[in-house]
Amino acid sequence: MILLVTGGRNNTNARLFDHYADQVMRQFPIALVVHGACGQTKGRDGKVRGQMRGTDALAHAWATRKALTVLPCPAEWDEFPRAGGPMRNEWMGDLVADHEDPVKLCLAFPGGTGTAGMVAICKRREFDIPVWNVGQPFPSLERQGKLVRR
Repeated sequence: MILLVTGGRNNTNARLFDHYADQVMRQFPIALVVHGACGQTKGRDGKVRGQMRGTDALAHAWATRKALTVLPCPAEWDEFPRAGGPMRNEWMGDLVADHEDPVKLCLAFPGGTGTAGMVAICKRREFDIPVWNVGQPFPSLERQGKLVRR
């Protein structure tokens, strides 16, 4: 499974994050965790600067503790001051949708317009990545073909 995580930059509730992420991990083997690296920026020189925060920092810490492969995707705010976040979210949607692993899920914690944008991208017909909004029932992943449950 490819797990894409999105949520607010002010989220610091590690217990809540772990609760939901652990539920996903109990049901499916996770091959990759993808997040937006909020608080970091990729400069024109290619170097990543800044400190991750919020849901993305929680996702990174959780994946690291679980020894999972994690892919932070910082926006290119230096190059695209206003469009960096939406462009990064489109790229993350492409990356997850095009990944060879047939099972994908977006785990969405409360957030702002960036989170709403990422959820909308996942729900678009060409991506069709199921979204699990925290506090809602777990979505059906059956349409993604044969599932490998733990």
